[in-house]
Amino acid sequence: MRGNSAAARARRRERARCAAIFACKGAGRNTELAANLAFESTMTRSEAIAVLDKTRGSTGGAQVRRNPSLGSGDAPRMSQEQAVAASWDAAFQKAGSKPRRAS
Repeated sequence: MRGNSAAARARRRERARCAAIFACKGAGRNTELAANLAFESTMTRSEAIAVLDKTRGSTGGAQVRRNPSLGSGDAPRMSQEQAVAASWDAAFQKAGSKPRRAS
């Protein structure tokens, strides 16, 4: 990676290309596609980012299998206050304490 040889410059460009692909918002929605575009394709960074931005996230089933604590997304959404209260209750339960009282 050091130096100014053609090989070193090419490695730096390729690392920057991969970093740019993984830094875009679409990569967060579909990491598997981002990895394939970064490591298995010859697309430019702008082409790969455009593909990621235009595609939807990976299917919920694959995500749920990898992380069973993620829901399917079918449950009604909580308000911000309810989400904060639920996170505190979960933290107290995890710590082995009684849940806090509602004020």
